[in-house]
Amino acid sequence: MRLTRLIFTLFMVLTVQVVSQTKVSLDEAVSMALKYNPVLIEQQSFINKAKIEIDDANRYPNPSLNMSWEHLGSDGQTAGEWIVGGSMPLNFLWERKHNIASKELLHRSLLMTVEQTKYEVLARLKKAYLNYDHLNRLAAFYDSTLRLLVGLEVASQSKLEAGDISKYELQRISLEIRKYRNDLMLLEQERDAALLDLKLLTGQQTDTEKWLSEQIPLDSAGINGEAMIEYALKNRFDIKALDLRIESEKKGLEYNESKQFPGIELGAGYKRQYDNFAGPVIQLNVEVPLFGRNRKETELSGEEIRSLTISRKLLTDQIVTRVKFAAEKYQLMKENYAGGRISDLDGMLETAMISYTKGELSLVEFLDGVGSYINGSRMNADLALRMLESRIELENAAGFDAHLSNQ
Repeated sequence: MRLTRLIFTLFMVLTVQVVSQTKVSLDEAVSMALKYNPVLIEQQSFINKAKIEIDDANRYPNPSLNMSWEHLGSDGQTAGEWIVGGSMPLNFLWERKHNIASKELLHRSLLMTVEQTKYEVLARLKKAYLNYDHLNRLAAFYDSTLRLLVGLEVASQSKLEAGDISKYELQRISLEIRKYRNDLMLLEQERDAALLDLKLLTGQQTDTEKWLSEQIPLDSAGINGEAMIEYALKNRFDIKALDLRIESEKKGLEYNESKQFPGIELGAGYKRQYDNFAGPVIQLNVEVPLFGRNRKETELSGEEIRSLTISRKLLTDQIVTRVKFAAEKYQLMKENYAGGRISDLDGMLETAMISYTKGELSLVEFLDGVGSYINGSRMNADLALRMLESRIELENAAGFDAHLSNQ
């Protein structure tokens, strides 16, 4: 009867429910990040500034109004005239379209940059979420083991009083409890730091409220490295942003080249003289291009185009290398997970517990079994984490994210 009560007590300890937490799924975390992440909010300001630049480029130049009056006199005679008129610069007629096109392309480039930033933010978010879930589950393993040992300590106290075990066995169990309690405390500190990072990425308040994460399903689908490279070069938003930036600079170059044309200003008005001669007047002012007007801006635009073209080549080479490395790493992590994980760990712990309570295992053998359970659980969790992290790294390198693709 005593043995039955002991086994029942230990099983009840193992099934104690943890304190309720706020459940936050990965989908919910992604939605919060896309809406509240400070980096994305900051980048929206650059988009707004680019829109202001487009509006400014669309504005026509202001005309100038002028009035002149002359009153001349000599030997009692007077003469004079007055003129009222206006003038307008004409260069905007051929400069304006290039400037507008350049600003619009730059705006589109910034939009692509924001999209790429979303991919980078979500990759960081998913790895942070994975890490938090990983630490949460490790803490649960340690907590369940600790509660098992605490229950065993209570039961062993009764057995010591009955003379069924030695005082050493009770002391050894108490020592293991202190060890696992310290390990659990360190894990919880690491988990809380991971939660803080996760809340910062999602733009949430860094309060003490815990999150209950969900386990992300393992996806061991095959990967074609060459296909991923082709997909990356076709779909990554940073490449698209750079292409649009180059086109924007080309339009900017055309704009600066058009400004090398001499400035032209056309004026018209009405003139009346004191001798009653009156009529319309037209004035055309043409700049004399003696000093290479706007030459510096034109040369700078050309250099910027060359620099961006080189950057694009470097970026594509970097992406190809990243995708190849990420694909190889993911394949390796899949193989490690498939060949390295240990199955039926819970069954091993339960078997060791029952065998010990029946006297089939010594205390040392039982504690060794508990240690094997913890180490095996940690190894399984680490293997799953590494595989999922490598999958996220591969998707990020290739410019793919299921959450953004489904928007």
